[in-house]
Amino acid sequence: MAPLTRNRAGAGLVPGELAATYYAQRASAGLLITEATQISPQAQGYQDTPGIYTQAQIEGWRKVTDAVHAKGGRIFVQLWHVGRISHVDLQPGGAAPVAPSAIRAETKTFVNNGFADVSEPRALEVEEIKGIIDDFRKAAANAIVAGFDGVEIHGANGYLLEQFLKDGANQRTDEYGGSRIVLACYEIGAERTGVRISPVSPANAISCSDPQPQYDYLAEQLNALGIVYLHVVEGATGGPRDVSPFDYDSLRRRFNDTWIGNNGYDLALATTQLEQGNADLFAFGRPFISNPDLVERLKKGAPLASLNPGTLYGGIRRLPEPAKQLMTNASVLITGASTGIGAVYAERFARRGHDLVLVARDKAKLEILADRLRRENGISVDVLPADLTQAVDLATIEARLREDEQIGILINNAGIAQYRSFTEQTPESIERLIALNVTALTRLANAVAPRFVKAGEGSIVNISSIVGLAPEFAMTVYGATKAFVLFLSQGMSLELSSKGIYIQAVLPAGTYTEIWDRAGIDISNFAKMMEVGELVDAALVGFDRRELVTIPPLQNAPARLCFQTSNKMKPQSDIKHVK
Repeated sequence: MAPLTRNRAGAGLVPGELAATYYAQRASAGLLITEATQISPQAQGYQDTPGIYTQAQIEGWRKVTDAVHAKGGRIFVQLWHVGRISHVDLQPGGAAPVAPSAIRAETKTFVNNGFADVSEPRALEVEEIKGIIDDFRKAAANAIVAGFDGVEIHGANGYLLEQFLKDGANQRTDEYGGSRIVLACYEIGAERTGVRISPVSPANAISCSDPQPQYDYLAEQLNALGIVYLHVVEGATGGPRDVSPFDYDSLRRRFNDTWIGNNGYDLALATTQLEQGNADLFAFGRPFISNPDLVERLKKGAPLASLNPGTLYGGIRRLPEPAKQLMTNASVLITGASTGIGAVYAERFARRGHDLVLVARDKAKLEILADRLRRENGISVDVLPADLTQAVDLATIEARLREDEQIGILINNAGIAQYRSFTEQTPESIERLIALNVTALTRLANAVAPRFVKAGEGSIVNISSIVGLAPEFAMTVYGATKAFVLFLSQGMSLELSSKGIYIQAVLPAGTYTEIWDRAGIDISNFAKMMEVGELVDAALVGFDRRELVTIPPLQNAPARLCFQTSNKMKPQSDIKHVK
């Protein structure tokens, strides 16, 4: 995972519990590189970025590394000094930012909850430069104490070390008129040090008249130092890969160790570059923000959740305190969790780092699932055996939803199906169908919604069905219960969305689950059906996008007909077909 600045450090610029959760959720990346982390107070250039120069910061990072290691991941901290990309309000004593030369960058920074032009810098004195080199060394030592597996030195994106490398920012005529400071910083513990460079990126108004010879020389020197990897931003950071001509093969010939490719990679491009021998590893950045389980999604070819730009930086500071708690520590209560859709929801949320409360009738199956999820994900899992058609059991789950302030997500999944003509169904079977599919679902949502409203945050996912959109032969009552769930969800969203509550109705098409066996339905002659994992992954894409109604991939002609019929019946703005 590429380094991603998030501007969420707490008091004292200490990474908090949110950071530990965030990185642990993404441990499947294999190697995580943290957000850029300043080596000293002077090194800061943006509001709320973390440091690694105080004991409190080291202890905060220790919680992060412990959480990542517990999930089997490895993590390097990216060390930076921003140089001239700063503001006097961020500098100790309101001093001017520092730079190789007193040349102001035509760019902005984030300070005082808004964007502002960077301040005029002053040129560093020689002794100050030596002090910065020492700060990098101390920060690297602190990183080892904090439990990091290594460090990445940030020599890219127009920050201090790159400012020294490029003549658009460095016009010194003394011993630091080139790459000397850069190499001095890079040689700290080379066997556990990686380096990030961006030879042609114009980020933060950096420029160089002829970068090729400068970076060819740098690659040779880094190779001689024996650093563990070279992390190369190919093209403009976050922009076009072909922004300016540059011979990356020339660097590859000069650097013999691990090459990490960066910038605009998807699975297809990474595969091609790997096959051509152009990189050993590939860094994915923003896709990891909205897809903590990115690796699993890429393996399965599952769709990726889209990014919400409004949540990239800061943001958490502007939420009310109860919402902070829910976002950071939300547990998920899932009904019908012992098998099928509910069990897969449990697996997916466990991978995202959520604690779970699992509800179903079969205690033995729940315990087996809970034990595995605890072991694989290091989370807390509570098991609540309950038959939601029974008044006492239903009341127990309602009480848990009302009283447990850690529960921030309800997956209303429990349900049964009946495949009989309307005249063949007994009053008892109809009563049980309505009790579980309608009454229990509604009461559980009603139990938790007032607490969510008070907190200003919470999510309720109601599992409906495609047959809730158009009648299906021999499923009249079942279809009616699922139509109720859809209508209920739309009404809840109308009332509650303005109060910070997210409601989602998921409408599966035919899916392989035990519900068919329990309903006595022979599905051997059915057209191709969805696998439950595909269904839940598609539903979670809709969840991440905050869709009101999500209809996962439709696999057969009758289901497509239902979908076409539904388009005529329902507002288009409410229905999203996840492809």
